[in-house]
Amino acid sequence: MSKDNKNISLKNHFEEVIKLHKESIDQRFKNIDDRFLGSEKNVASALASQKELSQTVQLSSDKAITKAEESQKEYNKGHNDLSRKMEDQYKEMLPRNEADQRQINTEEKLESHRKELVILQSRMDEWRGKGSVTDPLINDLMIEMKKISLVISTNIGKNEGTDKTLYYIFAIVGFLGTIFGIYMGLKN
Repeated sequence: MSKDNKNISLKNHFEEVIKLHKESIDQRFKNIDDRFLGSEKNVASALASQKELSQTVQLSSDKAITKAEESQKEYNKGHNDLSRKMEDQYKEMLPRNEADQRQINTEEKLESHRKELVILQSRMDEWRGKGSVTDPLINDLMIEMKKISLVISTNIGKNEGTDKTLYYIFAIVGFLGTIFGIYMGLKN
């Protein structure tokens, strides 16, 4: 073989080697490109799923917030009504000092009436004992005294009921205040 032929065949050989390397490199790049395309598709799919999940979570969160706000509005409405009712009721209530003073005055009047009744009964007993007076007016007076005695006894029971009512009202107010304090403590 001649030198030119050798060069040509070496040239062909290297061209063939270069061509094979080029095809190998092209195949590798094609595989890498295919992997990148697959990765891009997977990432795009994951991002779309994440976006859909975010929208679903946001929608659920908005619904929950709206529901909680509506519940809070209803609670506040009821609580405000209760507060207004309690304020109105408080305005109508007697102050403690005045109620105590009225109770003392009533008890003093009752005691005074009891003493007068005892005096009248003893006088009536004296008149009856003497036997000198059998007047129908005295009998009417005795009936009236018994009525007064009954009224006094009835008033004593009413005053005791009023005291118990005041105790129940203060107990309820205290209980509601405790519930409100617990709620505010848990809220914070």
